[in-house]
Amino acid sequence: MFIGKKSQIWYTDFILGLTIFLIALLIAVKYISDNYILPREDTSEMVIVAQSVSESLMTKGVPESWNEENVIRIGITDGDYVINNTKLTAFSNLTQSDYEYTRSLLGSHRFEYLIFFKDNYNNTMNLTSEYIGKPNITEYNIGSLDTEEIISIKRFIVLKQGEEENRTAQILEMNLYLWQ
Repeated sequence: MFIGKKSQIWYTDFILGLTIFLIALLIAVKYISDNYILPREDTSEMVIVAQSVSESLMTKGVPESWNEENVIRIGITDGDYVINNTKLTAFSNLTQSDYEYTRSLLGSHRFEYLIFFKDNYNNTMNLTSEYIGKPNITEYNIGSLDTEEIISIKRFIVLKQGEEENRTAQILEMNLYLWQ
């Protein structure tokens, strides 16, 4: 008679524990899906364009040895995430002479952009110019823009400096801001 009651108590404990576990699991799944998974309809066009611009900049560009006259798609690296100073200078010059044209080359013709680089001490680097993008906009006044949404993407990129035998490399943070 005692054996039956022991198993009934164990069975009740098992059902109660399983119920508590399932409730905790459902709450965890709900929390994770609400906070970390973006629903498809909430992914704005601006986020997609910002990712596309960021990816484009991390490539060699089209054509691979592009210049200000023949550029089809802007890329500022050698293909291995190392800054190509010639391409970065050409991009900066093109932005200063015809900002609107660079927006279309980057595929952000509906959105304004700002790009700058920071070192590991959080100092803004002046590689060709401190800021590439919308004239008169800096990291310090971008927050005062009258816009509803600003997208920021940060990527890491390598800067190699010096002669071949004395070359040094430094990891920089490329900051891309996009807004409408």
